Amino acid sequence: MLDFRRAEARDSDDILAWRNDPVAVETSLTRSRVAPDDHARWFASALASPKRVLVMVTEGDAKVGNVRFDIRGTEALVSINLNPAMRGRGYGQTALEGAEALLHDRLPLLLVAEIRRTNLQSLKIFQRAGYAIDKHRSTGDVHCLTRRLTG
Repeated sequence: MLDFRRAEARDSDDILAWRNDPVAVETSLTRSRVAPDDHARWFASALASPKRVLVMVTEGDAKVGNVRFDIRGTEALVSINLNPAMRGRGYGQTALEGAEALLHDRLPLLLVAEIRRTNLQSLKIFQRAGYAIDKHRSTGDVHCLTRRLTG
């Protein structure tokens, strides 16, 4: 059973390692690694910001991954990154849906995910969780998927 909690300072190194994993770099929108100093600044800002919800997903003592929501008015940009050791085990959809439950005090929200068209695994995860491709927001090699979260 998965557990969900807000990220804490102790999670910084894991999130950076997962972000800089070769698969994560290849499927990211920037396709570049994140420098440790840049990550440290970003992470401190993320923890302090009321407009960012950074969720850690765990199973027992194991860290499964993280889900991030960047709140922009009535929309939230959502991103998921699983621990490389946990990928391919069917955690993605459950992690995403469970993390969304932590947004209950911010509803209603339009959740928006921007995913490379070649990132078929992420596309499947989001579509199984009820997100649909928004052809008007999609551009170039990036699909934009949306889902209305009303509670």
